[in-house]
Amino acid sequence: MDNVTYTQIMLLPEEELTDGQKNFLSVHNEMIMAGRKAADCLIIMAKDMKRMRDEALYKEAGFATFKEYVEDALGIKERQAYNWISVLDLPPEKLQIHAGMGVTKLALIASASRTVQEEVLNSDAVETSTVKELKDRIKELEEKEAAKTAQITLFVEEKDKLRAEVDVVKNEKLRSEKNNRQLANNLKHVEQELEDARKA
Repeated sequence: MDNVTYTQIMLLPEEELTDGQKNFLSVHNEMIMAGRKAADCLIIMAKDMKRMRDEALYKEAGFATFKEYVEDALGIKERQAYNWISVLDLPPEKLQIHAGMGVTKLALIASASRTVQEEVLNSDAVETSTVKELKDRIKELEEKEAAKTAQITLFVEEKDKLRAEVDVVKNEKLRSEKNNRQLANNLKHVEQELEDARKA
């Protein structure tokens, strides 16, 4: 961050701040605390939603399905409820750090592969990206990962093919060596018979 005034306000003792700066700091700190509380609440909500679904607790209140419960009692669509639950697929430490981004972005990130999740969450722009930018970035990274996986698969298949060819050559060599030994034995046997015949 290169905002010198902000940095100075954060470092100065309170008695050296102007009334306007004190006012800024008060509102700023309140927003930071509210953001942390909102992040904690997001995680609690996601965990409780998952528990409600997994343990079918909604049945105790007369709801036949999870969908019926979330739509009637919570006033949200079932898809939104599953978005809340899906954020729990993110690594807990990353979820805690980025919970302030909101459910839509977190659910989008959670839908990606683990390596793509890591790359997106470690990006400096993850907090400021729009949903569309995030979708595009995830798509780009997933395509790169798919290309790498396809390339690795080709290499593995090529390696397996070469290994099979080596095995065939080894087997042919072993058969050839066995045939050579057999021919050598036959030759010795014929030479011995010839020798015996000469002596006779």
